[in-house]
Amino acid sequence: MFKILRETKFNIDYSLYKLYQKIRHRDNPAFLERIQLIDEYQCNYRRVIKQLKKQTRSGKKIRVCFFVMLDSAFAARSLYEKMLEDNFFDPFIVVIPDTSRGDEHMKFSFNQAYDSLFKKYQKVFKGYENDEFCDFLEKADIFYFPTPYNGMTYEYFEMEHFKNKDALLFYINYAYPVVKFAREIISLPTHDYFWKIFIENKGYISELKKYQLFKGKNAVISGYCKMDGLANQEIIQRQRKKIIIAPHHTISDWKLLKISNFLKYHKFFLELPKLYPNIDFVFRPHPLLIVQLRKPEFWGEEKTKKYFDKLEKYSNVMYSNGGEYFDIFANSDGIIHDCGSFLAEYLFTEKPACFILEEKKSIKEWFLPIGEKCLEHCYQAYSEKDIINYIENIILKNEDTLKKKRIKFVNSELKINYPKSSEFILDYIKNILIQ
Repeated sequence: MFKILRETKFNIDYSLYKLYQKIRHRDNPAFLERIQLIDEYQCNYRRVIKQLKKQTRSGKKIRVCFFVMLDSAFAARSLYEKMLEDNFFDPFIVVIPDTSRGDEHMKFSFNQAYDSLFKKYQKVFKGYENDEFCDFLEKADIFYFPTPYNGMTYEYFEMEHFKNKDALLFYINYAYPVVKFAREIISLPTHDYFWKIFIENKGYISELKKYQLFKGKNAVISGYCKMDGLANQEIIQRQRKKIIIAPHHTISDWKLLKISNFLKYHKFFLELPKLYPNIDFVFRPHPLLIVQLRKPEFWGEEKTKKYFDKLEKYSNVMYSNGGEYFDIFANSDGIIHDCGSFLAEYLFTEKPACFILEEKKSIKEWFLPIGEKCLEHCYQAYSEKDIINYIENIILKNEDTLKKKRIKFVNSELKINYPKSSEFILDYIKNILIQ
């Protein structure tokens, strides 16, 4: 039974973005306060490292706790698996609840994550059980955080709870940063307070230097650890083409992240399985899209249920409502979507992607330079006609004119340390603790 002890309406306060930029100026009193906090966190980490070095010399393993909120957003999964194979570490997973989006979503996402991870791994624990939140502060030496946000979960699983404690705190982006909304996240205090942030590429260092108060000094270019798992997927032989449809959840006014076109194309998505009965479709919406649609100001419960029921009636449609998706990526021929992270992630497959945009100016308005580059190597759709063209010419006729250019881009700018980014991070942490 679930009982929400603290429920919040999770929305980042967009005024904070401007506030944090003002804080960067030394004539603002808040500047010194933030700098002092950064110094406190980083000084404490140096103290903890000294303690952990003594611990390793005595033969004790380093305990590593991986907080996981959504199993589909477990960016450190490959790192966890590598640590399982290394006697230097004693890793375990704690599934934590999203208390910010209502009881139904909390129960579904929590149980789905726990059941999925518990089936695959041995040391998986619940952060919420018997109407109580469980404190793991004393149970580990290093903690991985699934998001940089405050207000999404209970205080036991947020950074403030670990301040000046005997632990190293690190973060890996749960989504590949391709949209300007990433600058909002970079400006959050948590980005300054992490011991290390393991990031994707040199371009993101430039973003950190410009928008993070700590100027990227706690960032390490490791490549995108999350994608390492793609390399291990089994390819299943098939006769039919398979296309993923993946709409984003930002159907409301997110100000700095307005990339979803689902409300414009939702009827068209229902027509595609009828138009192309010879193609298999995988409908993989962002996990939060259905949460948004169920709200009274959008579709409500009944209309949302009818839509997804209708979708699932098609024999050539598979509805994927969460969980891992690399197997779907690996066993597909293309994707039609407007999801930010998938823009970069799907390109790791080197297959042709179709990205839906509202208009041309959306590119400069919403995307980072790396996002713009990714879009240059995708087929862009501004209408139903563009999507039809992608299906008929790129997928069915294999007239993939961007293929050579795309593969070169992916291997030179996206696949940093791929598929060994997790090994890089493991070695980095280990070397610090044994030097």
